[in-house]
Amino acid sequence: SGAPYYRGSSSSSYIYWDPDCNAGGQPARWIVHALAPSTTGALDLDGDGQCVLAAYIDSEDSSSPPLGMSTWQVFCDGSFTDNDLTLARPSPLSPPSPPSPPSPPS
Repeated sequence: SGAPYYRGSSSSSYIYWDPDCNAGGQPARWIVHALAPSTTGALDLDGDGQCVLAAYIDSEDSSSPPLGMSTWQVFCDGSFTDNDLTLARPSPLSPPSPPSPPSPPS
């Protein structure tokens, strides 16, 4: 789809935008899924022909999942329920410390 995708550093889940998760006319949405999305596919990026996923939020904006608090549909106990999730951009890494000065000559 050309949209960015993300994977948590401490998680095996991915967040990605899929224009149609089953290639059958589903709305465009951001998805949380255990499988990495196809980087060459145009839709149904997990390639299963279904919309089997952990969570989603409908969105036409492929540039970024919604930042801040948004209500996502999360699969729990056999059905999807509304859950407020808060997403933020990761903080930039701190630059490395400068090298220690050389020892003075003896």
